[in-house]
Amino acid sequence: MRLSDAIATGRVLIKDLKPATLKGCVIGMACMGVGTEALLKAVQIESYYEIYHYWPWLRNATLSPVDDGVHDGMEVIYSIFDFHVMRKGDWTLDQLIDWVRSIEPDEREVINISVVSPNLKEEAIR
Repeated sequence: MRLSDAIATGRVLIKDLKPATLKGCVIGMACMGVGTEALLKAVQIESYYEIYHYWPWLRNATLSPVDDGVHDGMEVIYSIFDFHVMRKGDWTLDQLIDWVRSIEPDEREVINISVVSPNLKEEAIR
């Protein structure tokens, strides 16, 4: 599932939005939206490992639309949510979801990079 779709789904599952906590932030919404056991556990223990595993592109350098700085994608997304959506109010959650949709890879690309059989790896080495 694309991150933007997961956020849109998860937004209805989190009632108590809390910036700067994984359980109540935009990334927590995404994990709840996907609903896999690993991602739900990641939210509970506030671990980012499974989140980066599920959406590896979040580690990519990303130009922030709010400060023109370059940070990893996760940092840009949660800082927009924490500061601009929740505190300042100059962004809406819908605007953030739309922006995420504009930068995330096509779902077919995500499938291609995250689902690789061991046989394909062996064939690539030969």
